[in-house]
Amino acid sequence: MTRNEILKAIKNGVSLAGADLRDANIYGANLRGANLRGVNLSGADLRYADFRRTNLSNAYLSNAYLYGTNLSGANLNGADLYCANLRGADLHGADLRYADLRGANMTAAIGYKCAGWDPRGYHFRAVLFPDGPRITAGCRDFAVQEAKDHWKDNPDALARVASLETLQ
Repeated sequence: MTRNEILKAIKNGVSLAGADLRDANIYGANLRGANLRGVNLSGADLRYADFRRTNLSNAYLSNAYLYGTNLSGANLNGADLYCANLRGADLHGADLRYADLRGANMTAAIGYKCAGWDPRGYHFRAVLFPDGPRITAGCRDFAVQEAKDHWKDNPDALARVASLETLQ
């Protein structure tokens, strides 16, 4: 699909769920609220695009260029963001549960903080929501106090939670 065909489909409310849009150039596009579940945007140029409240669950975004993209409130649950460039992306309220962020450039990402991997292999990260940070690790998704209560007997996890709760 061409850039114009993609934008026209979105404007007309057409679901692009599962579409193959590898290497597409939709720089600066307004894709707010679109259904892009399972779409393949690997290697796509998505710089400065508006993905607010967009369903990108299980989407393929490996090696995608998402510099300065607005992903606030987006559903990225299970998305493949392997080696994606998310530098300066706005992730406030984004659902990143089960997302593959290995090798992703998260430098200066807004509303996001990482506390690394614990010895069990859980990736501890926080995303900022209006009521404060939510902490995800493995299959867990907690508000700060819930995380503290859950990992009260795990000093390593508690230290990671403490570093994440300062996200503002």
